[in-house]
Amino acid sequence: MAAGNSDDVTIFLVLFAQLKDWIDDDPLLIETTALEDIGFRDVCENVYWAGFSLESREKEDRQLFANPVDVKFVQSWREYQDHYIEKINNVVFNTEDLFKGLDLGIIQESRVISRAEIAWESANDTATQLVECIRTFFSFKQEYIYDENHELPDAYRKELLDGLNALLDLRNKLGIDFRGVFRRRELVPFVLIPRHVSPAYNTEKQDLLIDYLQQAQEAFVKGVPRASIALLRSTAEAVLRWYYQSFGNNLEEVINNAKFLPAGASQVSLHRLRTFANEILHVDQKEGSRVGSLKLQPLSDVKQELELASLLRIVRDLIESAPTHIVNAKRRY
Repeated sequence: MAAGNSDDVTIFLVLFAQLKDWIDDDPLLIETTALEDIGFRDVCENVYWAGFSLESREKEDRQLFANPVDVKFVQSWREYQDHYIEKINNVVFNTEDLFKGLDLGIIQESRVISRAEIAWESANDTATQLVECIRTFFSFKQEYIYDENHELPDAYRKELLDGLNALLDLRNKLGIDFRGVFRRRELVPFVLIPRHVSPAYNTEKQDLLIDYLQQAQEAFVKGVPRASIALLRSTAEAVLRWYYQSFGNNLEEVINNAKFLPAGASQVSLHRLRTFANEILHVDQKEGSRVGSLKLQPLSDVKQELELASLLRIVRDLIESAPTHIVNAKRRY
């Protein structure tokens, strides 16, 4: 995704402002207004497709963050995702048709399906389709290589076979779960690093923060939960100390002393992350601790992946909501 200055970002901001003005900044009015006014339905569609374009670009590159981003775009984009997009989807699409193809059999019908669980199922559905495409590709290439009607030089045929076998080794010998990797990448919350969190005057801290964040994301994607949690802990502590100017002898004190925390990265949430990290960093924890419920094995099921994804969102919110007045005040001295 662009750092907040591209034409696509500008178009989204203009359209989103137009939609908000139409309903006086009240997302609860979206669906009723759309029923009464065909012109507003067109506005909803325009905003949806502008947002869809930005969301699609978030997954194009290896990096699952944008740096640096104007804070006004960060605020508008999260407001759109948290309070508007679900209701806009209800206007643009028939909700029943939207999720009709998802297999929700893993969710107990006796309780409400959470947005996170729906997101997991959507990601799993996408990953399953991608794996099937890979299998089709492998099958086609194997048939092509072994088909005697294709006159291939022996050296080239051997090179093709070696390449296919190397890809199969990723799954069989190195334990790469392709479907899990694709699914978890879909679940990683994209981070918009505000401009004031990555100032040019402090590239050392900027580079270290990005390094922590990227490795935490990639450890999650590759199914290595211990590494991901430990790196998320380091990222959270760095952000709290550098950008919230919160200090203490340990992370627990740093969290307790932190001010201006966002709702998505409250003290309770940060202590949950700290507790998980402590349990994997200290091997002498008693049996039956919470880490036992996570098992901390290569990720494979809904509960584990949603738990880790929620920790990634905590760190995302902490970064994106770093108070500008603290950072700017520090810059002056």
